[in-house]
Amino acid sequence: MVVPNFVVSSDCPASLGASPSVNSTVPFTFVGQTQTFTVENDGGASITLSGLFIGYTDGTGWGTPSNTCDNATLNPGQTCSFTVETFSGVTAGSNTLEFFGSTFSSIEWTLTFT
Repeated sequence: MVVPNFVVSSDCPASLGASPSVNSTVPFTFVGQTQTFTVENDGGASITLSGLFIGYTDGTGWGTPSNTCDNATLNPGQTCSFTVETFSGVTAGSNTLEFFGSTFSSIEWTLTFT
């Protein structure tokens, strides 16, 4: 699901790991480029993820063709992943990618297209 102009707030729990690292910048340089993100529960209690949002400034050009994290409950040590892809119409600039959960407010990355 892609939502334009989404307001950002980040509160990554210490027990949640991600690759690429949370709060990092992930560069995209061509249309059709994909990047897989992996989220891991590094803690001792279950974490529930509820939704992925891309708050984009250009109104188009970003998508998530693969996502096993939506509405997933990750037990300790479990992972899920999702893929972000650029599509025709993407414009240069920065966009925010956020994942929300029921046990934390959000984790985020900055996506750039040049």
